[in-house]
This record gives sequence, structure tokens and C-alpha cells, in this order.
Amino acid sequence: MASENTTQESREEIRKRRQAEQRRKQRIRSALIILFILFSLINIGFGILNLKTLIDKKREGNAQESQEAVPEETPGEDSRESGAPDVTESTPEETEPPETDTKPTETEPPETETEPRVTEPSETPSESGSQSGLENDPRYEVTKKYENIGVIHNVNNFLNIRKEPDSSSVTIGKAMRRSAVTVLETEDNGWLKIRSGEHEGFVSGDYVATGEEGKVLAMEYCKNNAFSTERDTPVYRSASKDEEVIFSINPENGYSVLDVLGTWVKIQITEGLSGYVERDAVNVRYTLEEPIFFVNDQDVSELRLDIVNKAFEYYGGKYVWGGADLATGVDCSGFTLRIYESFGISLPRLSYEQAKWGRAVSSMSEAQPGDLLFFHGYRNGTVTPGIGHVAIYIGNGKMIHAASEARGIVADNYNYLGEPVSIRRVVTEQAEASYKGNH
Repeated sequence: MASENTTQESREEIRKRRQAEQRRKQRIRSALIILFILFSLINIGFGILNLKTLIDKKREGNAQESQEAVPEETPGEDSRESGAPDVTESTPEETEPPETDTKPTETEPPETETEPRVTEPSETPSESGSQSGLENDPRYEVTKKYENIGVIHNVNNFLNIRKEPDSSSVTIGKAMRRSAVTVLETEDNGWLKIRSGEHEGFVSGDYVATGEEGKVLAMEYCKNNAFSTERDTPVYRSASKDEEVIFSINPENGYSVLDVLGTWVKIQITEGLSGYVERDAVNVRYTLEEPIFFVNDQDVSELRLDIVNKAFEYYGGKYVWGGADLATGVDCSGFTLRIYESFGISLPRLSYEQAKWGRAVSSMSEAQPGDLLFFHGYRNGTVTPGIGHVAIYIGNGKMIHAASEARGIVADNYNYLGEPVSIRRVVTEQAEASYKGNH
């Protein structure tokens, strides 16, 4: 009996061991199946990644073949191939600049009619190395205004415009560096007959870029300006019609575009004075500077012409507040003080004192080159009362003045800072007659 019980217990233990062994083997098989499935999924994932990589490489290969078939345009290549030189600072015989520490930015009179997309003024032209590349740039439209464009370059500040093609001929105007003209003829001595607006004259051809070189330079020198579509367009302190009106602008003057904010354009009027005009009230377009002629069918005395020419000797000179030294820098009244002093005409030191000198001129239609124009001043975006600025009238609606620290001594339209508050004639008829007698 005891033997049978022992046998049954042994059989039960064997059965249990077999069941445990079977369960262990089953767990191993399950684990192997799970590992196999995971390994298969990983292989499938790698396969998908490899397939994607092959597809991407194929696409890149197709793109490269397409680029080789149509070469990509390289910026800057056209100006090098066209031979457009750097604008250097050498001073030719025809220029008479001062030695100054800084060069202000040139003015941009409103002379062109092309409406471009609104861009930063410093943007460089599209240069694809072909004529079609130039034509795709909206600034190319500006050059089409000129029958045969010429651009003044390789001069320090300006090029004298003469009445005849000879350096001894009388100076009738100034062509500023970066200004554009229409070239009419080439003289045997290399001088060019040029036209700007209704005026004609002669300049030395050594300092004028023409042809494709002139077009490329003209596109580079274009500036983005805003011109009002009506007279007395209000300029607001900020982009709201509820704000204070700080200035008004007229169609003949272009003002640098600082920013475009939806329906508003921010413009720079002068140092310390910028504001906002409604976008619908202005045309934003590219412009090129054009030459300044002194006279317009006026019998202007030699003294007055020499005063204007003397003032232009310092074009591009340095503005220094309180300065009265033409060599180191002048403010507006310091500039007029020294220019007239060189012709024996004494003026008080300050602009509001100079505004009491000489005799009054009733209107701009009566003004002559060499008369003084007086304006309100501007400080921190606000018009200051009384006389705050003075300029020399040079004829044809233009003036030359020590404008600001940012701009230096420049030429502008006479009403760039608004209509003159006062016009004074400090050159007497006796002085004109005496000057003629001595020359």
C-alpha cells in the first residue's frame, strides 16, 4: 500500500514538471514570435526610409539637370561684364569741391515719372548679365526718360555746366555726382552737349557714363521718393488723421520713403522732422537727380553768378551747428555769412538778424540768384516760430544751403522746407555795377 502511494506521488511530480516545462517552452515560443514581429516591423521601417531617400535623390538629380539646362542668374554679374566702374572720388578739372570730413547724401529732385513697387532706397538693381535682366527691374523704366542717358560720375561733388564746350566758358549750372542728363552731341574735343528739362549746356565727357554703363549706374543711383498728388498735402505726426499736422508737401518735391504701413507712408522731410502721409495722397516712385541751372532767361549780373558759383564750391561740405568756418563746417547762417563776406558784403551772424538786412523781395517770381531765402526752423518734429533757417537762391526755383548734420551743404527746390517766410536782397545794384567795372 505504501509502495502504491509513493508511485502515485512520483507520477504527479513528473506530470507537474512536464506541465511546467511545456509552459516554459510556450513562453519562449511567444517571446520569439514577438521578437520576430518586432524585427519585421523594424525592417519594414528601414525599407520605407530607404525608399524615400531614393525618391529624394531622384528628385534632386532631376532638379540639377533642370538647372544645368537653364543657368541660374548670378547677382552682380551684369555690372562687372558691362564694365561699370566704381564711383570714385577723384576731382577733375571741372570740379571745385572743398576738403571736408563727410559727404552728405545727394538731393533727389522730382524729375521722373515711373511708379515702382515700394522698396528700400538702397536696394541694388537686378543684374542678370543681359539686357532682358535690366528690363525686368522697375528702375530700368526711369532710364527710358532719356533719349541717350548720361550719368555724372568719377567726380567729387559736381561737374560744371558751361555755356560753350570750353573750360573758359561761363558756368551756367552744376551737374551733381549721380545726376542724369540726356546726351545730345559729342564735340570734337570730347565735350558733350547735354539737355536737362528745357535747358542745354556743355560738360566734359571724361566724367559722364553713357550707353549701358550709364543705364546700370542710373539704376544703382535711383532713390525711392514720395510725391504728393495735390498741393498742401498734410503730413501727420503719426499714422492717424486724428494726429497733429506737422508739415505740408507739394508735388514738385520728393521726400525719402522711410516705411510703408498699410494705408500710410512714413517720409523724411529733414533732420529732426519726419511724419506720415496717406498712401492715396502720394505717388511713390524712383527718381534720379538732375542738374541745376542757375538762370532762366534772366539778365543776371556777373556778381550774382559768382556768388552762386562760390556757394557751390562748398557743395557737399560739412554742417556744424554754430560753425562759421567753411574749412571745418558751418551752420546755415555761418554759410551765408562767409559766402557774402568773400564778396565784400557784410551780414549779421544769425539767420533772424540776416532776415532784417537788405530790402524785402515781394515774391519768388521777383527773386534773383544771390537773394536770401528765410524759413521757419524745425526741432524734434515741431516747427519753431520765427526765422530759423536761411538759404541762398540760385535761380530756376532752386536754393543751396547748409541743411543739417545728416545732409551737409546741399541744393534743394526753394520750397523743400515750405514756402519762404521772407526773401531779402542783400546784393545792391551799386555793388553789381562796381563788380562789373572791376572784372
